[in-house]
Amino acid sequence: MRKTGQARRIAAALLLAALLVPVFSFAQELTGRETALTEEILIKTGEGANYDRVIDIAGEGFLYYAQNNDVFRMAGINGDDRVGKTGCAATTLATVLVNQADYEMIDTVAALAPDAIRIDTMNINTHGGRPTERKFPVEEKCDYCRYLPICILNIEHRSHMRTSYFDKYLNAYGLEFQKTRDVETCLTEIRERNALVIVCSGTNESPVSPDSGHYLVLAKVADGYVYCMDTYVRDKYPADKKHLIELLEPGLFRVQEERVRELFLTGTKFIVYPATGHRWTQEEYDGIVAESLAVLEKHRQEERKE
Repeated sequence: MRKTGQARRIAAALLLAALLVPVFSFAQELTGRETALTEEILIKTGEGANYDRVIDIAGEGFLYYAQNNDVFRMAGINGDDRVGKTGCAATTLATVLVNQADYEMIDTVAALAPDAIRIDTMNINTHGGRPTERKFPVEEKCDYCRYLPICILNIEHRSHMRTSYFDKYLNAYGLEFQKTRDVETCLTEIRERNALVIVCSGTNESPVSPDSGHYLVLAKVADGYVYCMDTYVRDKYPADKKHLIELLEPGLFRVQEERVRELFLTGTKFIVYPATGHRWTQEEYDGIVAESLAVLEKHRQEERKE
């Protein structure tokens, strides 16, 4: 039953991405002055999967962001870096924020930006990529929700975010959190207080990413397993020689609780507590996407009048 439901949600997400392309086909009509970068360009640049969706973890819905969605995975960060390759820190942070903070505060990220946030599929940095007037302006709560990882990368201008940036965002969103190096403390807080935990799987023995550290979210402890959200969508973990990881669906795997230390979770771990008891449904997120598209349609109409 689990696999059937998960497959249906993934298929629905991919179908939604495909259906959105013809909705915003007016790009072919543009002549003369290039207008602002809008949704049809974001989608057409991607030509593929969008794995952002609500996933069920032991009976609770969590909004999941993927760093290697086709739309943004090749967008540059500080030169040769790409979101799909090195954007795990910001995407993991965004995943925790959107699930633990009050949705009414989702646009708090704007207050941390030195300038109005405009996003681009070519280059994430504010002063790179396409001309400013062609970048998409993020202004509404629904857009901050959809593009939160990209907004964070836009502000920080870096892919390898230091843990001090986690403090900054968690404080800005008014979230209670604590830092620890102890894995057992993390598991206890997940069980007892519905915490989400930002961790890094590092060292050359990591079954997740032995070549470089990779951030994950420890989301749930249930039935003897620890459930982990991995913002890098993949269909296998080649470095997992001990068959530790059980991949449940794109972006979600679990390991036996007694073996969780074999993930080699190094350094400081951020235990983040929920501000509300809210958990996501796919219907709810689909509504936010629809709201965002309506905003974009209004934006398109205003551009046509100019």
